[in-house]
Amino acid sequence: MKVLLISENNHILEVAISFKSLKQRGVLLETYKSNLVNASQKIAKEIPDVVLVDIQSSSTHEFDLIERYKTQYKNMAFMMLSGDSSSELLLSAMRSGFSEVISLPLTEQSFVIALDRFENKFRKNIKHQSKVLSVISCKGGAGATFISTNLGFILAEIFNKKVLLIDANQYFGDASLYLSDTNPPMTLADVCNQIHRLDYAFLESSLIEVTHRYKILAAADNPASISDVRPEHLDTIIRIAKNYYDFIIIDLGRQIDALTVKAMDLSDEVYPVVQLTLPYIRDAKHLLDMFKSLGYNQNKIKLTINRYEKNNKLKLEDLHHTLATSHSFIIPNEYNVVSESVNQGVAVARQAPNGAVTKALKEMGEKITGIKLSEKGFFTKIFNKG
Repeated sequence: MKVLLISENNHILEVAISFKSLKQRGVLLETYKSNLVNASQKIAKEIPDVVLVDIQSSSTHEFDLIERYKTQYKNMAFMMLSGDSSSELLLSAMRSGFSEVISLPLTEQSFVIALDRFENKFRKNIKHQSKVLSVISCKGGAGATFISTNLGFILAEIFNKKVLLIDANQYFGDASLYLSDTNPPMTLADVCNQIHRLDYAFLESSLIEVTHRYKILAAADNPASISDVRPEHLDTIIRIAKNYYDFIIIDLGRQIDALTVKAMDLSDEVYPVVQLTLPYIRDAKHLLDMFKSLGYNQNKIKLTINRYEKNNKLKLEDLHHTLATSHSFIIPNEYNVVSESVNQGVAVARQAPNGAVTKALKEMGEKITGIKLSEKGFFTKIFNKG
């Protein structure tokens, strides 16, 4: 959870920063020395889950801004920090859209209790919006991990969605390297080993933060720990994560086992990744046949063609005829661009915002979210990233 505290009072900002339990609970606290009127750009940039406003630094006449913010950021909660506990102020605050009023002086206990209420109330309201996507290679080297990691970045940074990527490739999981050089605090196996402790705070403390909207649960780095990751553990992790994330992307290994099947069973959509060559198409047919035997609805399967070239001897019609199905998405071949992105551990949307691969991933994002982006808005967001 990301919290933005707005105040012109240095003491209040320093006190809040000193609250050690926030990080342990998975709370990322950002402080901003300002008042409400001058914080609009900061709010737009950070997109926090909670905005806590020190009313001593903002006039009550500015309360109408909260109504505007609530319209613009539907899932954002606004809380007020005030030394005035009069019924008139409380009523005015609630009418303006504040969900909580925390009395001064600010204490760690009162802060945590307010955040707990937010989690219990607001996150439950958006639980139904969470969507689980599994990405699986039809054959090794198809590019599933590149697509899953970079699609996650697009959904988070372009579509402003909260995204969790779970690297469930038990033998060769390296999804985090595609976007980060940070060592994971914990791996999927570590979390499963302590599944009895799992809650939102524990999960958040185990993740690699790519951006504040995009987190990764890394794969186990020791093959000996593979047996620690069980299907029921994955079920528990996803069930908890769905309360807090708009999208959960599961990067699956090539192998088909109980964990892979459980991941796909839990998914709203499955993205088998294929390339337009005979070995890939042959393996794709086997995989699609398996999906049928598992009883998956055809609408659940989103066949994705990677490294597509128009001058390929095999045509899309050949694939459609062999697999008796059509594709959902096409990612064009930009070998040099993709290689540079992977080698640098930088999202392709940042590496090549004008590239064909970035455009294709953006189109995937539009279909997945149902949100149509303007070209100007998309590229402006990419270039403004640090």
